[in-house]
Amino acid sequence: MNMILNLNRLRHAGSQGRKFIALLSLLVWIGVVVAEGPAGKSEPQQKGTAQVKIEDEKKKVLPAEKSNTEKKSEPATSESRNENDTMKMGASGESKVQRQLMGNVSGLNSGLANLRFGNPDDYVSVSRIIEDLLRRKDLDVGQNGKSERWRSLEGLIDQVKDLLNELKQYDLQAEVQEPDGAWARLQAKARRYEVERQARERLSRLTTLLVETLEREIAREKERLSFEDRVRKLAKLAAQEQERRLNEVRRRITPSQTRLTANEKGTDSRPDVAKAPEHFEYYELKKRATLKEVSALPEVYGDKNQWDVLWNANRDVVSDPLQPLPRGTVLIVPRLEKKLDLNF
Repeated sequence: MNMILNLNRLRHAGSQGRKFIALLSLLVWIGVVVAEGPAGKSEPQQKGTAQVKIEDEKKKVLPAEKSNTEKKSEPATSESRNENDTMKMGASGESKVQRQLMGNVSGLNSGLANLRFGNPDDYVSVSRIIEDLLRRKDLDVGQNGKSERWRSLEGLIDQVKDLLNELKQYDLQAEVQEPDGAWARLQAKARRYEVERQARERLSRLTTLLVETLEREIAREKERLSFEDRVRKLAKLAAQEQERRLNEVRRRITPSQTRLTANEKGTDSRPDVAKAPEHFEYYELKKRATLKEVSALPEVYGDKNQWDVLWNANRDVVSDPLQPLPRGTVLIVPRLEKKLDLNF
């Protein structure tokens, strides 16, 4: 109550009293800002859900890597400079790049949370993390050829860089134009706290979006790699089956060629069958069919009367030439040599 009466007296005491009240109000406001203000000045800032998630992910995939704080304080080593040369292509290389991207984003998140505004060393450390993040992004784009996918990520990183540059320029300008007088310095300090508060809010939003964007892109990439892996496995199985059938045909060509030669010695009434192994083909039945039906197919001979050629070449798998063969049976198909008709 006495304080209120004293303030009322000062209010009516003239300009000196009003100045004193304004100064007292400003000091109270600054005290509130300092008490509640910038994370990393008085108390460590609580980590957001996205940051905790990213750091947990980083611990799973990079157990041997150094902590983010050690990363931002260490200079770039020759190993990191030569990493581009040792990076492998393909699915394993892509997943390694993505794990490193995730680690860089986690380091950026931690570096921004503990950034001391106005400290040149902190600006350098965070800038180094950003440059490394961009380098790894470019490396991934170079491998996949999908720069469109990373456009949103690059835009967020650029916004973080621009904001840090704005703060750095603000600090440099404040050093050059240092205000005179206690009152002007208090006002400048209050403005600085407000700028820092707004900057931290913007950085928090940007890093959250950065983490969410990277998580989304990596999830898509994992899904794509899983699909491509299934396709590769199916193609490999198909190739193995094709090779197995070809080997079976090759195994049967030699005895079939011998039988054909023996059977054709006493007759000239039928077309000549090529004797060279490379003149043999094979045909897999798409449905049940007899040798006559197979011989009549356009892709075989187109003539049902050539069924005996098939019979002589496939005696090891055809027990009765008149009975239908099951679907999937592989038959050797000797090529018929065409004779020139010289009769005019």
